Amino acid sequence: MSKPPFFIDIDSIQPSQLYLSLDKIEEIKRKYDEITPDIFEEVPIKKLNKDTIYTDGHTRAYILWQYGYDSIKVVWEDDNLDWEAYQICVDWCKAEGITKISDLKNRVINNESYQIKWIKRCQDLFKSLEYERKKQG
Repeated sequence: MSKPPFFIDIDSIQPSQLYLSLDKIEEIKRKYDEITPDIFEEVPIKKLNKDTIYTDGHTRAYILWQYGYDSIKVVWEDDNLDWEAYQICVDWCKAEGITKISDLKNRVINNESYQIKWIKRCQDLFKSLEYERKKQG
């Protein structure tokens, strides 16, 4: 059974991605007449080691931050995701000084760049992890 959603300080959540898609941000902004925390589905978060991280919803969180909101509706992630991969992504973020959603303000890029700089990087990570796991047996 899933735990109920709740609100949390938007700056207390560690991002797990390095870039945001400008196209996706603009698409969401066009979709809604008014941006408020209640219009979005809750964002999944997970306690990973010492950090509370976004497992999804970076774009929604960023838009809320842009509109001046300091809290976001979240729910604890209950899917079994590849936590090793998420930890690597969180480490990448921290190495780049990204510790809260507002730190992505200079990392909003067009979709073509997003596909290369972020999506391809993640695909390469998953391939590398899969290769290493197969090697280990």
